[in-house]
Amino acid sequence: GARLVVDAAHGAHLPFLGNRELAAADVVVTSAHKTLPALGQSALLLAGEAFSQEDLRWAAGLWGSSSPSYVLMAALDGARAVLAGEGGAAYRRAAEETAGLRRDYPSLGGDLPLDPTRFVLRTEDGFAAQASLQSAGVWPEMADRGHVVFILTCADAGEDFTGLRRALNLLPRRTPAPCLPPPPPPAGEMTLRRALFSPRQALPLAQAAGQIAAQSIAPYPPGIPVVAPGERIEKKTIAYFEQIGYNMLEDVQVVCL
Repeated sequence: GARLVVDAAHGAHLPFLGNRELAAADVVVTSAHKTLPALGQSALLLAGEAFSQEDLRWAAGLWGSSSPSYVLMAALDGARAVLAGEGGAAYRRAAEETAGLRRDYPSLGGDLPLDPTRFVLRTEDGFAAQASLQSAGVWPEMADRGHVVFILTCADAGEDFTGLRRALNLLPRRTPAPCLPPPPPPAGEMTLRRALFSPRQALPLAQAAGQIAAQSIAPYPPGIPVVAPGERIEKKTIAYFEQIGYNMLEDVQVVCL
């Protein structure tokens, strides 16, 4: 009897690539501006048969603005029209180009990537690779110590992929270090709620061994917490952060015991 509600922030384009898994959800919220040709802050609410249009309007009326942005709504309708037309084919071409990039360059994702248009380059020094790519006119989504992330979309044309390959060919072809698996989940010392509402203090991560986290610590990518609120920050966890190039001087919130 439960309802399945999905936050599909980076998945607005997936249905146009043949992925129909979101249809299993009762409600989906997806950020059109992340991967579709839509303006910033524009998102879509999709619902199945469990909720009528009247139900959705009533619920939206509880929280929504009485002065919505018609510019954003018009942009969403424009994005829908683009994807229903030539944009869908353009996205499929982007997925084909991305598959070629994974084949030709050291990458993560294997043969069955979660996102057919996400290319994650493995490299010895992600920040140096990012700087080299930017000097060649290619601006990746982000980088960390061992990776550079690219998000290919329907807005990328043939010359964009040619330029990307040209820039990638300028990078050193060294074998990157293997990806480190995350450490085992740390011990939970208190409930998430108690940790979030307890008195707290800020400490550099390098000095936080033995403390109980009052926040999630989630290196990005992939943005999955290595330590959740209420879990103890252990020495082996700090060693993992240091190995993957996480900013050890960054302050983290810990519970004041």
